[in-house]
Amino acid sequence: MDFPKLLMASPLFDRLQGLRLERVTWNGPVVVLIFHAHRGSEYLVIHLRQEAQGLHLDTKLREEFEHIQFQDSRHDFSFLPAHLEGVTFLGGAPLKGQSLLRLDFTSSGNFKEDIPLFLYIEFFAGGRLVLTDRGNRVIRASRKGGPQYRPGSQYWPGAADLAEVGQDLPLAPEAFSDWPETLLERVRRGGEEPLDEVDCRGIRGFKPPSVRFLVERRKARPKEKPEEVLARRFRRWIRRVREQRMPIHVLSFPPEDGRPCMVIPHGMKIVSSRQLEAEALEISRFDNFTTALQFMGRNCLARMQIIEMMTAVRRALEQRLARNRRLLAKLEQDWERAASAGDMRRQADTLAAHLHEVKRGVDSVELEDVHGEGERVQVSLDPARSPHENLNRLYHQAAKGERGLNTIEMRMEEVRSRIVEDEETLSERLPALVKCHCQEAGEISTLRQALLELGAQTSVLDARRRPEAGGAAPEPVLFRQYELPGGWEVLVGRNNRENDLLTHREAAPQDIWLHAAGVSGSHVILRTGGHKSGPPKSILESAAAIAAFHSKARHSGTVPVIYTEKRYVRKPRKGAPGLALCTREKTLFVKPEVLGERPQRG
Repeated sequence: MDFPKLLMASPLFDRLQGLRLERVTWNGPVVVLIFHAHRGSEYLVIHLRQEAQGLHLDTKLREEFEHIQFQDSRHDFSFLPAHLEGVTFLGGAPLKGQSLLRLDFTSSGNFKEDIPLFLYIEFFAGGRLVLTDRGNRVIRASRKGGPQYRPGSQYWPGAADLAEVGQDLPLAPEAFSDWPETLLERVRRGGEEPLDEVDCRGIRGFKPPSVRFLVERRKARPKEKPEEVLARRFRRWIRRVREQRMPIHVLSFPPEDGRPCMVIPHGMKIVSSRQLEAEALEISRFDNFTTALQFMGRNCLARMQIIEMMTAVRRALEQRLARNRRLLAKLEQDWERAASAGDMRRQADTLAAHLHEVKRGVDSVELEDVHGEGERVQVSLDPARSPHENLNRLYHQAAKGERGLNTIEMRMEEVRSRIVEDEETLSERLPALVKCHCQEAGEISTLRQALLELGAQTSVLDARRRPEAGGAAPEPVLFRQYELPGGWEVLVGRNNRENDLLTHREAAPQDIWLHAAGVSGSHVILRTGGHKSGPPKSILESAAAIAAFHSKARHSGTVPVIYTEKRYVRKPRKGAPGLALCTREKTLFVKPEVLGERPQRG
């Protein structure tokens, strides 16, 4: 991500400052931090995908994130919920000259001591999240790397010092001292000719359009160093954008291009930018950077989903087309064998007419054809069988071949039609969808639905069923639910998959997590609704009895049940489904039984 964009993303952090981080969820290389606010929820979406690195703020989980299935296993974000859920966000700050952000959090320990946590977001080298403690020691990193990313190692985010939360970074000339000499010389002599693409790449924190905007200007003042010129231009640029005196342009490219969106927070007067404008599908102009960043983030997710869906449909169609072609080749071989049934019946009729002339033990015999004049037929026999048994075998094989011939021809026609349909889809229908130039969110949604329907028609994707007119879509029934006196709710997982979802996704940090001690059983969550006082002892015992009932010890007289707040429960790395580790647990001894009422579902 471009360093100027990080600087101008500060309004996003100002909006989240002081809010509690309620939940963390992710999908492939996209992470969502869900903050709780009195007016609703705020969603900070972080893109770590190489083609669409960035972030944006939203008021709900968009369809682009809920339904997308990114294929990226390089990142492991399972450590985030255990450490960050329930903490308070203090603010964010970029690093000087780095495509790097630092988010500051604080949590309270046993003695109400503020425990700081820092989450570093690396927008370079494939992207990475690094969680550190107050001493900048690594707790966990989302992606493997060098020794500096191992737990317990000292994390050095960059040579420059960190800026304090809420302060702007000093844009000193030293930040440009490591720029290539070719660019510095161009600043000295000035000129209007465009820079080569190679000269604008590889500068950490600055994308080629930003480099061109800073360098392609008139000749610098005499006796002024190029680094000072660049720093002055950069400060003026940032100030004009923040004061909304310079429009921001969002360039949106076709889905197949690989560049879903690009933010250019400067004018479109440079030659290279005009060329980029000619390639772009849509150019949207925004008065402030926050709105532009929101637009870019949402469209990046939507367009990356379209790219992946098109790739999945094309790959599945090509695989199915290859299978059908192999099947057709085998059916043609079977048809050739079945087509010989007429010759076999001719041999059987000839053998039946001359059966008295055939002796046992011969492997073949040449007889006069009963269906021809003067022709002779060579009949193959089984020496171990009698002439009558050979005659029955020939008639059986002839009848089987005649029956199979019609079936094989029907199957061949069906496979040929599927091959023709798949070839038309690959050569016409899918390229037509790929070339669709969607400019609005509604058009992108329509294209997504068309791809889903195409995948459903070709049996390679499952289209999402829309609710029928006049009725809402039925909600999937997840977890067992019990109601206890006083409006308390208990949720119980029914299998290992539901146990994972219930504990690590559904439950809030202050909910009570219960499990039968020493035996396998369901994960049980007692909803607290955020009450600081906690549930009464009778309610806690009733929930523990439900946890004992849904365990392997349900037939015991008394069962020990451990319980703790959900924020002290975590899933070990690469742990099996349903596995959880907890701390600060306490134990109750209860009788396994269900004391609450299970609510009725309509």
